[in-house]
Amino acid sequence: MDAGGTLYGGDLEHSTVVAFTLASDNKLSSKVFVSDPSELSWADGFAISGGYLYIADSHLWEVAFKNNLPRSGPFTIFKVRLPD
Repeated sequence: MDAGGTLYGGDLEHSTVVAFTLASDNKLSSKVFVSDPSELSWADGFAISGGYLYIADSHLWEVAFKNNLPRSGPFTIFKVRLPD
């Protein structure tokens, strides 16, 4: 969660990162924050530091499930600037 109260999480089904915010009327809203399915596979770990969101992408679905697919991508950490 960033200093402004936005919570970031992985939408594994759509290979995106979603930002969740709570409005003053206590209604939750969400929007896609990062979307690059050609690069992002399984965003499952997050950290915030110095105005950036760090996203760990493990490609876990390729190795954890018995789907007979070879692991196609490296384990990657992405760095994305947070909104001001």
